Amino acid sequence: MSIIINVGEIQIQNKKEIFKMFGLTISAIVATASLFTSIPQNEMGFYPMTTVVTDVNYDTDEVTCTDFNGNDWVFTGCEDWLEGDICSMIMCDNGSEIIYDDIIISEHYDGWFDGWEKY
Repeated sequence: MSIIINVGEIQIQNKKEIFKMFGLTISAIVATASLFTSIPQNEMGFYPMTTVVTDVNYDTDEVTCTDFNGNDWVFTGCEDWLEGDICSMIMCDNGSEIIYDDIIISEHYDGWFDGWEKY
């Protein structure tokens, strides 16, 4: 049995040609849609950062840490922190390339370093 379909000037005569034409049409639609779809550029990333505790303020319950580029980072929860402690932090880049809007996700005690001021 033969099926004949006239679409404009294209004549399709059997099931195999119908499926082939259907597949080509779907492929063209998907390819066209993918051209207009973009990958989000502001996906958040995480990274580690090592800092040294430079100030512990028990009145405000804030710990200030300084990284080795001279940037200060502040988090709450003084607990057992002391000046000179090494603090390892997991940071979130907030989806941007600048460091000044990054967020501290977690902080961990990583030892003590005497003489960090020299570096």
